[in-house]
Amino acid sequence: MVRFAELLIAFKEYPHTDALERAFELVDLCVAMAQGRIRPVAALADPRMIGVIHTTRQPGRGLVDRVQALEGHDGVLCISLVHGFPWGDVPDMGAKVLVYTDGDADKAHSIASRLADELFGLREQLVAPYPNIDTALDEALAFNGGPVVLADSADNVGGRSAPEIASALILPAWTPPPPCCTLGRWATPLPATPLDICTRPVTKAAKGRQRTLPTHRSSAIERHWV
Repeated sequence: MVRFAELLIAFKEYPHTDALERAFELVDLCVAMAQGRIRPVAALADPRMIGVIHTTRQPGRGLVDRVQALEGHDGVLCISLVHGFPWGDVPDMGAKVLVYTDGDADKAHSIASRLADELFGLREQLVAPYPNIDTALDEALAFNGGPVVLADSADNVGGRSAPEIASALILPAWTPPPPCCTLGRWATPLPATPLDICTRPVTKAAKGRQRTLPTHRSSAIERHWV
């Protein structure tokens, strides 16, 4: 993609709330390029890791802020920190740093390499604190209120994660299960013991769609609320 595209710009925010801003940025740079005011040169660096850069907390927020502070100065046109989508099954899957400068290949490679090293150094701090199943259930049952949502850490099915996993389990304030409850088995794509739980079906949508971005909806899938 980098070889054949004149410009590529990825989302900077995660969750991806900046689709419109990145679109304007791309159009502005394309116009400047078409008018001959800039000559984008790309450099791609591979930190050799799989990462998700949450910009709602540190250190991801600070890293993206530092990246944006570099843009528009000293010939730096734009910088993209690509997470690497852990659920992707492609040869090039993994985090990447993509830097465009105005005609200065050496500067682009230098900045991309430096940011890739910084990203790799933050790899453990960038990992979100996901509790195990027992801890999550204990916290949910101890919460005085509701509803409580227990969500799987994978992306949605529209993002190509395994469709047989439980996307979310919604629990109201805890009450003992009624005698008529059903026994459900939640599948997992990993070689692990399935989890037997008591559930009461509420409704299902045979052709449900999920809006993930302002311009995108996932394919139709069957959803169950229990």
